[in-house]
Amino acid sequence: YKNLAAGKGFVSNATLAAMDRARALSMGRAPTAEEIASLKADFPRLGEFRITAGETSNYNCISWSCGVTDGWIDPAPTVRMMDNLYGGLGLGVVPRSQAQVALFVDSSGVPQHAAVRVGGGWYESKLGASYRIVHKLGDLEGGLYGDAERFYGK
Repeated sequence: YKNLAAGKGFVSNATLAAMDRARALSMGRAPTAEEIASLKADFPRLGEFRITAGETSNYNCISWSCGVTDGWIDPAPTVRMMDNLYGGLGLGVVPRSQAQVALFVDSSGVPQHAAVRVGGGWYESKLGASYRIVHKLGDLEGGLYGDAERFYGK
């Protein structure tokens, strides 16, 4: 249970999770059937999600995780170099529960993707030149991007 309104009451973790889900799913727009089929082909675990921005090649996931929407930033070839990138933004390595940014790496440990936390277990991802979506963190794991292995926060 977490304190709500500075000690005036408590709310259960289940209630917090439901609030996070409602907030995340109120963002953007519902995907079309074609968009669902297309994204699930690349991300078989993808459950509920919303599209928060249309397709564009102006920026990618790493750019988005750095607050940049007018340039493409390729993932660095090593996690240590990604640590340096995010460190330059004032973010350090933190436990998953404190993450503001999640870094996905492939089975060889090479960074592939980054997602920005929007609340609870919900994250927002820019999918290459495709859409920006809100999703549960685990929904993109096991697909093109590998798994979320490193977490950054203040």
